[in-house]
Amino acid sequence: MTNLAVWARLRGTPPTPADADPSLDLLQSASARLADVDIAGALDDTRQLSDAYRSVFSNWSDDAQARVAADSIAARVSDMVTRTLRTRAAN
Repeated sequence: MTNLAVWARLRGTPPTPADADPSLDLLQSASARLADVDIAGALDDTRQLSDAYRSVFSNWSDDAQARVAADSIAARVSDMVTRTLRTRAAN
């Protein structure tokens, strides 16, 4: 998914003028965020898409939400393990 805007066009989503519907700009922003490994940011962008585009990305959005939740849990577990190890090392 290096370029979500191109992918959406290939899927046959009806084109709309950029000034009337910011979806293409949002897809380009989401694509750039994914390139920077910012899944949460890309997900935020895709949540703002018009209905026509949002339906195309519904499966991706579900997967991205699961990934963001998993990353959050992994970060919390890592922090807990680090604190525990530091506490034990200090004793």
